[in-house]
Amino acid sequence: MAYENAKAYLKEYKNAVMLHERLCFRVQRLEASIGASGINYDGLPRGTKPSSPTEAAAIMLVDSKRKRDEVWDKVQKAEEKVEAVIESLEDEQQRVVLAYRYLEGMNWDEIACKMNYTERHMHRIHAEALCEVQMKLGGFDR
Repeated sequence: MAYENAKAYLKEYKNAVMLHERLCFRVQRLEASIGASGINYDGLPRGTKPSSPTEAAAIMLVDSKRKRDEVWDKVQKAEEKVEAVIESLEDEQQRVVLAYRYLEGMNWDEIACKMNYTERHMHRIHAEALCEVQMKLGGFDR
């Protein structure tokens, strides 16, 4: 497809958010499993094998929190990149459609209803917007 690069670029934010949500859920699960959200394994050296299941869970918890924080930084950077490319578009309808779709995560029915257009018209605007984004990202592969 001609617009796959543009779509992938715009989906970076959504994908980062989903990864962050999964990591938040994992942290919550681990905290609940050991019943001690206040455990602090702050990067101290550890042996090769944890001495108990609780210690193993605590290590996983610390690692998951670190990864979650790293991913949050990626979420913020991806959001800034996607917002910048959307805001660089001249057409207001295109900006709104892309923002609803890629930043707000709305589905086509919701976007069409909110903008008072048919879903088919939303797809047309989306395709035009993807063409513009693709051009801003360096054109099309031939």
